[in-house]
Amino acid sequence: MRISQQKFASNVVEKCLTLGSPEERQLLVDEMLGTTNENEPLHFMMKDPFGNYVIQKVLETYNDESLELILSCIKVHLNALKTYTYGNIICLWKLPCVVVY
Repeated sequence: MRISQQKFASNVVEKCLTLGSPEERQLLVDEMLGTTNENEPLHFMMKDPFGNYVIQKVLETYNDESLELILSCIKVHLNALKTYTYGNIICLWKLPCVVVY
């Protein structure tokens, strides 16, 4: 999701996540998660100054079942995210509120 890493394009993706149908939102999330176990697009977006806002919007707008899948993909990168300025925002701001283990 390279467009999520551009200032105004990330705003468009956020609106799509807010206003899109469940099927359209799922297509966007599927693209974010990528096709490998490493979730490369998601990892790059979490480190990006604009992409991280898209990830935050996903965490705000998704239902519990889909949210668990997304959170499990984020947790894989949790230690690395803490070292990045923008990734750290996701770790500190969103995950403690959502993940209770």
